[in-house]
Amino acid sequence: MTLNEADQVAVCIDVENFLAEYEEEVRLAEEGQTYFAPAAKDLAMDAAEDYVENHLVGAKVAGSDFDPYPSGLEIDGLVLPSEIESPHISWVALEVDSASWDPYEAFENTMELGQLECRAEVNISAHVHRSEAYSLEQSGEVDAVDLGNLEEHYVEVDLTRHVVLQFNIRVDKEMSGQVEHLDKIAID
Repeated sequence: MTLNEADQVAVCIDVENFLAEYEEEVRLAEEGQTYFAPAAKDLAMDAAEDYVENHLVGAKVAGSDFDPYPSGLEIDGLVLPSEIESPHISWVALEVDSASWDPYEAFENTMELGQLECRAEVNISAHVHRSEAYSLEQSGEVDAVDLGNLEEHYVEVDLTRHVVLQFNIRVDKEMSGQVEHLDKIAID
C-alpha cells in the first residue's frame, strides 16, 4: 500500500505529536511528576467558562414586569422588580469548586456527552427611573445604585444573585470541550 503525499504529511504530524507528548512524559518523569491528560470534567469546565464569557455576559435577561413582551434569558426563580428596565448580565463568577460532571454517553473513549452543573454569582445591571432607585435600594430589591448620568431621568442599578447553571457539553478527550447548550439557570 502506498500513501499519497497528503497522507504521508498527516502521518508525520501524528508521529510528531506522539513524540512531543512522549518527550513531555519523559521530562515529567525525570522530575518525579506524572503526566495526565486533562480530565473530562476539567475540559467541560473550560468550555463552560468560555461559554459564560462569550454568551452570557451581556445577554438580556427576561423577567421584568415592565416588559409586556418579555424576551431574553430566562432565569428560573428570578423575580425582578417591576420598576427596572433593560436588565442584562454584566458579570458571572463561576464557583469552580462546586462543579459536578455527569457524563451520560461516551463514544469510543474519545468523546463524552454530559451535563456540567456549577454554582455561580450573576450580576444583573438594569435601568430604573431616578425617583424609584432609592426605595429599591432601601428595600433590598437591588444591591447598588449608580447615580451617574446614564440619562437625565434614569440611573443604573445592580442585582447580584446566586444561581445554579446546567450545561450540556460535548468533551473531546483529546483536549477540548464545547457547550452544546445551556439547559437552565436557576436561583440557588
